[in-house]
Amino acid sequence: MSQRNHFQDVMQSLRKKGIKFMLRYPTRLQIQHQAAGTHTVFEDPMEAARFVESPLTMSLNLSLPNQSYPWHFNPSLLADSKFVDYITTNLKEFLEFNDNREVSDFILWETLKVVMRGHIISYESKAKKEREK
Repeated sequence: MSQRNHFQDVMQSLRKKGIKFMLRYPTRLQIQHQAAGTHTVFEDPMEAARFVESPLTMSLNLSLPNQSYPWHFNPSLLADSKFVDYITTNLKEFLEFNDNREVSDFILWETLKVVMRGHIISYESKAKKEREK
């Protein structure tokens, strides 16, 4: 029983912080990580104390589901003179603002594709709403 008493200070710190734990037989402290659904087991009270008093660490998983939503340009838009004027104006504006030779041509091209795609989707969305009125 005296070996289990070595964990008393650590357990008190865990209680104050509201962290769930269990004292396992014979002398192991199991600390629950609720967000991750995992736990850490310590046999040494000093190691457990360092863990409890260490700064908080966090991991963030930003992976998205493996789904693709392909977008394809609708070539019939090129027959729409309003669209051609709209996209030409936006293209000129983009190049005037961004083509300053401070970025590589590759970055400029990739950025242009993304920006133009956004303008095209915006135009299509607005045109669809006007047709549905």
